[in-house]
Amino acid sequence: MSGVHPMRAVIAGLAAGVFAAGIIACASVPSAQQAPTTSPRTGPMPGDNRDEITRLMADIDREKADQAAVPESAGASCGADCQAVADAVHANDNACSPPPTQTCTDMCKLGTTICETKDKICNLASQMRGDQWAADKCTDATTSCTNAHDKCCTCH
Repeated sequence: MSGVHPMRAVIAGLAAGVFAAGIIACASVPSAQQAPTTSPRTGPMPGDNRDEITRLMADIDREKADQAAVPESAGASCGADCQAVADAVHANDNACSPPPTQTCTDMCKLGTTICETKDKICNLASQMRGDQWAADKCTDATTSCTNAHDKCCTCH
Protein backbone atom coordinates (compact mmCIF):
# COMPACT_ATOMS: atom_id res chain seq x y z
CA MET A 1 0.00 0.00 0.00
CA SER A 2 1.22 3.52 -0.65
CA GLY A 3 2.01 5.91 2.16
CA VAL A 4 -1.53 7.44 2.19
CA HIS A 5 -3.78 6.40 5.01
CA PRO A 6 -7.08 4.88 3.71
CA MET A 7 -9.19 7.36 5.68
CA ARG A 8 -7.32 10.30 4.14
CA ALA A 9 -8.02 8.89 0.69
CA VAL A 10 -11.75 8.70 1.51
CA ILE A 11 -11.75 12.26 2.86
CA ALA A 12 -9.82 13.53 -0.18
CA GLY A 13 -12.31 11.78 -2.49
CA LEU A 14 -15.25 13.27 -0.63
CA ALA A 15 -13.70 16.74 -0.72
CA ALA A 16 -13.11 16.45 -4.46
CA GLY A 17 -16.72 15.33 -4.96
CA VAL A 18 -18.10 18.22 -2.91
CA PHE A 19 -15.86 20.65 -4.83
CA ALA A 20 -17.05 19.29 -8.19
CA ALA A 21 -20.70 19.42 -7.08
CA GLY A 22 -20.22 23.04 -6.00
CA ILE A 23 -18.81 23.99 -9.39
CA ILE A 24 -21.67 22.27 -11.19
CA ALA A 25 -24.24 23.97 -8.95
CA CYS A 26 -22.67 27.40 -9.46
CA ALA A 27 -22.50 26.91 -13.21
CA SER A 28 -26.22 26.12 -13.40
CA VAL A 29 -27.35 29.21 -11.45
CA PRO A 30 -27.50 32.45 -13.48
CA SER A 31 -24.81 34.81 -12.37
CA ALA A 32 -25.60 38.35 -11.39
CA GLN A 33 -22.48 39.29 -13.32
CA GLN A 34 -23.70 38.03 -16.69
CA ALA A 35 -23.98 40.70 -19.37
CA PRO A 36 -27.37 42.40 -19.11
CA THR A 37 -29.61 42.70 -22.14
CA THR A 38 -30.34 46.27 -21.16
CA SER A 39 -28.19 49.01 -19.85
CA PRO A 40 -29.52 51.24 -17.08
CA ARG A 41 -28.35 54.31 -18.98
CA THR A 42 -29.11 53.49 -22.61
CA GLY A 43 -32.15 51.17 -22.60
CA PRO A 44 -32.30 48.12 -24.86
CA MET A 45 -29.13 46.95 -26.52
CA PRO A 46 -29.17 47.38 -30.33
CA GLY A 47 -29.90 43.68 -30.93
CA ASP A 48 -33.10 43.97 -28.92
CA ASN A 49 -34.46 46.69 -31.21
CA ARG A 50 -35.22 44.23 -34.03
CA ASP A 51 -37.85 42.45 -31.94
CA GLU A 52 -39.47 45.74 -30.97
CA ILE A 53 -39.38 47.05 -34.55
CA THR A 54 -40.97 43.80 -35.76
CA ARG A 55 -43.72 44.13 -33.14
CA LEU A 56 -44.35 47.76 -34.06
CA MET A 57 -44.47 46.94 -37.78
CA ALA A 58 -47.14 44.33 -36.99
CA ASP A 59 -49.06 47.08 -35.15
CA ILE A 60 -48.89 49.25 -38.27
CA ASP A 61 -50.15 46.37 -40.41
CA ARG A 62 -53.15 45.94 -38.08
CA GLU A 63 -53.84 49.68 -38.04
CA LYS A 64 -53.66 49.83 -41.86
CA ALA A 65 -56.14 46.96 -42.07
CA ASP A 66 -58.42 48.79 -39.63
CA GLN A 67 -58.13 51.97 -41.66
CA ALA A 68 -58.94 50.08 -44.87
CA ALA A 69 -62.06 48.71 -43.17
CA VAL A 70 -63.45 52.18 -42.36
CA PRO A 71 -66.53 52.68 -44.58
CA GLU A 72 -66.12 55.22 -47.37
CA SER A 73 -69.35 57.09 -46.76
CA ALA A 74 -68.72 60.07 -44.51
CA GLY A 75 -72.15 60.15 -42.92
CA ALA A 76 -73.36 62.88 -40.64
CA SER A 77 -71.31 64.97 -38.27
CA CYS A 78 -70.70 63.26 -34.95
CA GLY A 79 -70.29 66.22 -32.65
CA ALA A 80 -67.58 67.63 -30.42
CA ASP A 81 -65.34 64.53 -30.34
CA CYS A 82 -65.15 64.42 -34.12
CA GLN A 83 -64.61 68.17 -34.30
CA ALA A 84 -61.72 67.89 -31.82
CA VAL A 85 -60.01 65.26 -34.00
CA ALA A 86 -60.56 67.32 -37.15
CA ASP A 87 -59.17 70.42 -35.42
CA ALA A 88 -56.10 68.54 -34.15
CA VAL A 89 -55.37 67.17 -37.62
CA HIS A 90 -55.75 70.64 -39.15
CA ALA A 91 -53.50 72.16 -36.47
CA ASN A 92 -50.71 69.75 -37.44
CA ASP A 93 -51.24 70.20 -41.19
CA ASN A 94 -52.98 73.37 -42.39
CA ALA A 95 -53.68 71.79 -45.77
CA CYS A 96 -55.57 68.92 -44.14
CA SER A 97 -59.16 69.67 -43.13
CA PRO A 98 -61.21 66.49 -42.83
CA PRO A 99 -64.90 66.98 -42.01
CA PRO A 100 -65.95 66.16 -38.45
CA THR A 101 -67.70 62.89 -39.28
CA GLN A 102 -67.32 59.51 -37.60
CA THR A 103 -65.76 58.01 -40.73
CA CYS A 104 -63.16 60.75 -41.02
CA THR A 105 -62.53 60.72 -37.28
CA ASP A 106 -61.84 56.98 -37.38
CA MET A 107 -59.65 57.40 -40.46
CA CYS A 108 -57.66 60.22 -38.87
CA LYS A 109 -57.25 58.56 -35.45
CA LEU A 110 -55.83 55.47 -37.15
CA GLY A 111 -53.59 57.67 -39.30
CA THR A 112 -52.28 59.43 -36.21
CA THR A 113 -51.61 56.12 -34.50
CA ILE A 114 -49.74 54.80 -37.56
CA CYS A 115 -47.58 57.94 -37.64
CA GLU A 116 -46.85 57.73 -33.91
CA THR A 117 -45.80 54.10 -34.39
CA LYS A 118 -43.61 55.17 -37.32
CA ASP A 119 -41.86 57.66 -35.02
CA LYS A 120 -41.08 54.84 -32.56
CA ILE A 121 -39.75 52.58 -35.31
CA CYS A 122 -37.56 55.29 -36.81
CA ASN A 123 -36.23 56.23 -33.37
CA LEU A 124 -35.23 52.61 -32.74
CA ALA A 125 -33.75 52.32 -36.24
CA SER A 126 -31.65 55.44 -35.66
CA GLN A 127 -30.05 53.67 -32.69
CA MET A 128 -29.00 50.86 -35.05
CA ARG A 129 -26.63 52.86 -37.26
CA GLY A 130 -25.57 50.97 -40.35
CA ASP A 131 -28.34 48.35 -40.04
CA GLN A 132 -30.02 48.33 -43.47
CA TRP A 133 -32.90 46.15 -42.24
CA ALA A 134 -33.80 48.75 -39.59
CA ALA A 135 -33.44 51.62 -42.07
CA ASP A 136 -35.77 49.80 -44.48
CA LYS A 137 -38.36 49.33 -41.72
CA CYS A 138 -38.23 53.06 -40.98
CA THR A 139 -38.74 53.79 -44.68
CA ASP A 140 -41.67 51.34 -44.85
CA ALA A 141 -43.24 52.87 -41.73
CA THR A 142 -42.77 56.38 -43.15
CA THR A 143 -44.58 55.35 -46.33
CA SER A 144 -47.40 53.86 -44.25
CA CYS A 145 -47.64 57.09 -42.24
CA THR A 146 -47.78 59.23 -45.38
CA ASN A 147 -50.48 57.03 -46.91
CA ALA A 148 -52.51 56.97 -43.69
CA HIS A 149 -52.27 60.76 -43.34
CA ASP A 150 -53.34 61.19 -46.98
CA LYS A 151 -56.40 58.98 -46.36
CA CYS A 152 -57.31 61.21 -43.42
CA CYS A 153 -56.87 64.42 -45.42
CA THR A 154 -58.83 63.18 -48.44
CA CYS A 155 -61.71 61.85 -46.35
CA HIS A 156 -65.02 63.50 -47.25
